[in-house]
Amino acid sequence: MKMKLIACFMLVAFVQICFGQTDSNLLAVGDWSAPVRDGIWPLRGRLLVYDAVPDKGDDIMWPEARVYLELQHVADVPMAMKLSIGVFTDDLSKLHFEMRDGHDKLIKTETVLYNGVLPDPFSAALPPDSTLRVRVDREIRSQTPDGLMVCVPGGAWTISPGATDDYYLLATFSHPTNNPSGLNYHLWQGTLQLPKVKIPVGKIRRR
Repeated sequence: MKMKLIACFMLVAFVQICFGQTDSNLLAVGDWSAPVRDGIWPLRGRLLVYDAVPDKGDDIMWPEARVYLELQHVADVPMAMKLSIGVFTDDLSKLHFEMRDGHDKLIKTETVLYNGVLPDPFSAALPPDSTLRVRVDREIRSQTPDGLMVCVPGGAWTISPGATDDYYLLATFSHPTNNPSGLNYHLWQGTLQLPKVKIPVGKIRRR
């Protein structure tokens, strides 16, 4: 009985540590998109935006906003099967972001230099009623000492401390019919219009 209690305690502690690392500095969570069916299996998605994470020293471990794409297999029928999806974070035609202001006007992107390695595309099989979270921002070093840079496929924007305008991040995620998996099995096909998520400018701090 004691061994079971110790194992249970260790599991709870591990889960709390995982959640603490993943969900710290959360800025905004977008609404779920409308489910899009491929045959009979529907998929939906949403965006999550996290603040930069300070390291133990004066440096910034993640100096830019961390942006995640979350995909969920919406199992709305009995005995649903796994849903295979392809995640192409290196192709702007399949994952594309925009930033809009409070009047729904596009905010002009900034020019940034990216010297990193683009993530490789991959596929995953989602069991019914399960969720996959993928980090999709570009990990770069911002030259702006203050504020928060959002750098994603489609553009880069810097939100300054004390900004008076509104910033809404939105995206589309798609998988075309003419791009099968490398193993020639069927992947979910369709386009998700990911609802805009408002970045709270009041939480943007000086570095």
